[in-house]
Order: sequence, then C-alpha cells, then structure tokens
Amino acid sequence: WANPALRKLLKIPMELELTRLNARDFYVRPEDRDRLLEKLKEKRELLDYEVELKDFQGRRLWVSFNLKLIEEDGQYFLWGILQDITPRKRAEQSLAERGALFRALAENAPLAVILMDEEGKIIYFNPAAEKIFGYRAEEVLGKDLHLTLSSPKHHETYLRSFQRLRSTGKSRLAGKRREFEGRRKDGTCFPVEVFFSTIELPDKRCYLGLIQDISERKRIEEERLQLEKHRAMELLAGGIAHDFNNLLTSLIGHLELAERLIEEPGVREILRRAEKAAQNAKDLARKLLIFSKGDIPVPKEVDLKSVVEDLARFILRGSPVKLHHHLLHPYL
Repeated sequence: WANPALRKLLKIPMELELTRLNARDFYVRPEDRDRLLEKLKEKRELLDYEVELKDFQGRRLWVSFNLKLIEEDGQYFLWGILQDITPRKRAEQSLAERGALFRALAENAPLAVILMDEEGKIIYFNPAAEKIFGYRAEEVLGKDLHLTLSSPKHHETYLRSFQRLRSTGKSRLAGKRREFEGRRKDGTCFPVEVFFSTIELPDKRCYLGLIQDISERKRIEEERLQLEKHRAMELLAGGIAHDFNNLLTSLIGHLELAERLIEEPGVREILRRAEKAAQNAKDLARKLLIFSKGDIPVPKEVDLKSVVEDLARFILRGSPVKLHHHLLHPYL
C-alpha cells in the first residue's frame, strides 16, 4: 500500500497495481536496499535513513526514510514514511563541488591562500603559503593569523583593525590590495601584498587572504630608484662641470692675456701659477663631464713631484713659510 503522495513522488500511475511492482527496482543501487533491510532487522527501526531512489520514469531523487519493522502472525511488514530531500542533497553536492574546486585552485595557486575564522584563527593554509612563510599547514592551523604571520611591531594595529571588523562587519581593506610586513617562521620580516575579502557562508563568516611575497619586486624598485638618483647626480655633475668649464676657459684666457701684458717677472710667475691651477681645475671639470655621461675616465701617469710642489706652493702662497721638500721614492 502507498498513499497518493508516494505515488506522485515516485511517478507511479494511479491505475497501476502496486503488487505488480518490485520495491528493489526503485533503488539506484539495488544493494542499498539490502543494506537497509539488514540494518532494519538489526535495529527494528530506522530514523532519517538517506538513500538515492529513482522514480517510475527513471529520474533520480534522494529520500529520507523513517521505517519500522512490524511482525504480525509470523509475517514481516515495513511501515514508514519518506521525505523528498533532493533539493537539500543537490545543495550539499553543489557546495561539496565548489569546495573541491576551491581546494583544487588553492592547492595549485602561486599565491598564499589563507582562510581564517571569525576569531582570527587560521583554518586553511595552502602549499604556497607554506613556501612563503616557512610553516607547514599543521603548524599554524588553529593559531591566530596576526600573531603568527605578521611583524610584531604591527600586532596591536592589526588586532585593533580585526576587532573593528568583527564588531561592524566592515573593513577598509576588503576588496583592495594593500602592502604589509609579514613574518616567516625563522623570524625574518619581509614585504607582502595582501588582497582581503569576507566570505559569507550559510552558518558562519570567514575571511580570505591572498598574499604575495613582493621582496623581489621591492628590490627591483629600490635598484631602479638608486639608478634614478645616480642619473640625477650625473646630470647635476654634468651641468656644474659644463658651467665651471666655461668659467675657467674665460679665466684662463684673461690670465694668458695679463701674462703677455705684464713684464714684471714676479707678477708673471704668479699669473703663470694661477693659469696652471685653472688648467688643473678645467681638467677636473672635464673628468666630471666624462662621469656625467656614464663613461669612466682613463687613468694616466702623472709627475707626482710636480703635483706635490704645485699644491704646496698654492697652499703656502702669501705665507712667510718657506717650502723645503725631499721626495724619497725612487720613481719620483
């Protein structure tokens, strides 16, 4: 016997005699009926027993049985009710499939994928996170994310922000990329970029973080900045050297003219020394120009004795001190 609701659920025509049907034929896997009967013989009653059936037209559906085994005059009868739970099972299956898809993506993602619960405890830690932070997943699961993976100097700030997120459900970080300082298992701190979002599940809320180690990117940015500074210094040195060279050219020209016009030997000697000093300064300006263009000045041999003598005379000019020197090096 079956009531009209069961006939409707299993698509059994109303005019069809139930005695012509075999209950085993309605099971997707006939062995499921065998297991059901074994459990029923053992316990005499089954509650919320789930099994997959197929209706008279072959469409699959999930049902939940509440059954009793009744004995009467030496005969056994099954009495019970069943409920269609197909929508729930499909939802569970869809959720399981999405969970499997998420896990497959996360397990193979190049970024660290970390999930934490509403208490801030880590509940998922993918292989990339293990590589970036140096922890195995089992070492961090259940631990506070902020205290474990962030720089100690930022703990208070991070915890305060997370408490505000828990109380208001809102975060200024949600859906945005931000740079933070992470901490590895060995205690070293390093720059990371974090994408943060909130995930609302039917019975709870959790938080997803996608984390990238940007140490290499920061190193390249620092090198580029240093190159830009170096280039700026080259341009500055080139500009100064160019202007200085023009001034010295004019100065040398006037000194040469004065030397030709003045016949006093002492004055001519002073002008000659000034001209030589200006020539040395002009040579220095030329080297600065070479440096500003990115070239390397070519070293050449100089008469160190002459350099020392000229420098000493320049320093002692106008002083009553007399210069007496004796250079001992054989090559001087």
